[in-house]
Amino acid sequence: MGKGCVISLVIFSIFIAIAGTLVVLGFTVYKPQEPKIHVDNINLDNMKFAFNVFQIKFDFNVTLTADVTVQNPNKIGFKISDTSATLNYRGVKVGEAPIPSQEIAPKETKKFNVTLTVMTAALLSHPMIFNDVTKNQLPLTVVLDIPGQVEILGIIKVNVHVQTYCDILIDILQKRLASQRCKSTANI
Repeated sequence: MGKGCVISLVIFSIFIAIAGTLVVLGFTVYKPQEPKIHVDNINLDNMKFAFNVFQIKFDFNVTLTADVTVQNPNKIGFKISDTSATLNYRGVKVGEAPIPSQEIAPKETKKFNVTLTVMTAALLSHPMIFNDVTKNQLPLTVVLDIPGQVEILGIIKVNVHVQTYCDILIDILQKRLASQRCKSTANI
C-alpha cells in the first residue's frame, strides 16, 4: 500500500467519523421535539343577536379572539408555514383567519392572537342553528392547523404538524363563553 493510499484512507476515515458524529448528534442532542401549542384563552369580542319576528330575519354577528402560545422546546429553530385558523359549527366552516409564517427560535415561547369572525350566511344556513338558538347555546370549534419545519444542522429537514382543537360553547343570552376545552396533537 502506497503512501498516497494511506493518506486517502486516513482522510476518508476522518470524514466518516465526522459524518457519523453529526448523524448521532442530529438524532440525539438535536432530535426534534414536538412544539407545544396552547390556546390560553378565547375571548368573545363582539356578539350581536337579534330576531325580527315581522320579517322572520336573524341578525347575528360573532367575533372571537384566541390567545395562542407556541413553545419551541427544540435546540434548533422551528419555522411555521403560512396557515390559517378555522371556526367550525357542527363540522361546517363558518369562519377563517390567516396565521402568517414565522420562525420561533430555539427554546423560545411566542404569543400571538387570532381573530375569527363568523360568516353569518354559512352559520344561518345550517339546519341545526334554530334548534341551538332556542336552547340558548352556540357550539363552535376553533381549529389551529399549524404545519412547520425543524432543520437539523442545516442539512436534515423534519416536517412537524401540530393541530389544536378548542370546543367552545357560547351562551347566547348572556353573550359569554359558557365553556372551553382544548386539545392538541402533533406529528413529527
